[in-house]
Amino acid sequence: MRIALILFGPSDSDVMVYKDAGMFLYSLAKYCDWHCTYAYFKTQEAEFKNSSFSEYVQSVCIGSADAYREQVPLAKQFIKAHGMDYDVIMFFNYGSTIWRLARLCKQVNPHVVVYSKLDMGLGGFSHFHKQGILSNLKNRFERIKSQYVDFFTVETKAFYEALKENVVFRNRIEYLPNGVSLLDVNLNIENQYQKKRKYHFNRWPAGHVSETQ
Repeated sequence: MRIALILFGPSDSDVMVYKDAGMFLYSLAKYCDWHCTYAYFKTQEAEFKNSSFSEYVQSVCIGSADAYREQVPLAKQFIKAHGMDYDVIMFFNYGSTIWRLARLCKQVNPHVVVYSKLDMGLGGFSHFHKQGILSNLKNRFERIKSQYVDFFTVETKAFYEALKENVVFRNRIEYLPNGVSLLDVNLNIENQYQKKRKYHFNRWPAGHVSETQ
């Protein structure tokens, strides 16, 4: 199987590669023998280079652009030029731009599977989970606009249980929690471990429970 992830934002940063974005592709390539392409944007002067990651995943720069509004046209060009080369095209997040890109994917390659990893926080969840007649109408409209996305995954179990009954996501959403990457982490070096540990626990106020739990 051939999959391409088109990642917006500072996607040429090593930080993005070692997060869920790159590790999803890395795992598919290493353990499932998929052909994986990481389509990124050049946003910094330093050359994007990661030998451990690139051993399994092909990294392709699809243009230089910092702003999201400048990255979207480049993504469209990539899809038009290479959409037929893949079985799956993956996006992060959701919304009108992703819906339009999904439609373009289907126009270029009617057989491609479009996958959206929701990467959803409380704000996004509230947007879809509001109750009331107006919200229900909006959700039905969202279902129509997002019809070209074949399936979604969400990272939080509670969100999944609620959204799987939502008209927007019904019959096309699964629960896929984020994993933890140890790629290029030497567990024998105490400072590396402590640095990652402090970062994780200092991000949240006392008593806060991570959404992925």
